[in-house]
Amino acid sequence: MRPVAATRLAFLAAPFIPGAVIAIGEHLTGVSDGLTVGGLLAYSYIVSAIVTGVVAAPLYALLRRRGWIRWWSAAAVGALIGSGVVVLLRLPNAPEAENFMLYVPAGGIAGLGFWAIRALGAV
Repeated sequence: MRPVAATRLAFLAAPFIPGAVIAIGEHLTGVSDGLTVGGLLAYSYIVSAIVTGVVAAPLYALLRRRGWIRWWSAAAVGALIGSGVVVLLRLPNAPEAENFMLYVPAGGIAGLGFWAIRALGAV
């Protein structure tokens, strides 16, 4: 696969990852049932896709221009974006610690997933 196609695929697939992590986390903790998990997965994908387009894509362009695209930078940026999403979704209230414990790792895993899809697809 060409690098450009791999990057596009990564941008389309990466928003699915935080939704899956959050939905599975909610289901395993007993907060929601299977039907709710499906709805949460769809909602999370839409929110993650918007965040990807507005925040992650410009950051990717900046990091790529500087040659800083590595697995750890993708995971770190994803985690940072995850923490920002927690703050925005909890407004006007202050976020709680358990929100960060779910969204920050979900963002980091999404960033790592983005890097893996992009790197393996470009080979």
